[in-house]
Amino acid sequence: MDLGRAGWAEQLGLEPDVRRYDAVRPILYGLGIKSITLLTGNPEKRDLIIDAGVIVERTEPLEVAPYSWTRASMRAKQANGHTVVGQYVDDPTGAYP
Repeated sequence: MDLGRAGWAEQLGLEPDVRRYDAVRPILYGLGIKSITLLTGNPEKRDLIIDAGVIVERTEPLEVAPYSWTRASMRAKQANGHTVVGQYVDDPTGAYP
């Protein structure tokens, strides 16, 4: 079954990313954590976590090794409408190809 640009979630009528972050704040609060440094290359994830009430002191982008499966994964995420921000370790000037 070829889903083309749409992934399985869209074929089922779901949003492309159904993750929720509303449990993050109570969990961090229960652990006594008042703020975090978020490790992500996804600005949408940062915004969703902030919207959930978490204080994000700073965001650190992730650098990943340029393995072939990583490149394929990043291309698939981009093709499915995800925002992908970051760089490969071996190419500090380029975004995910």
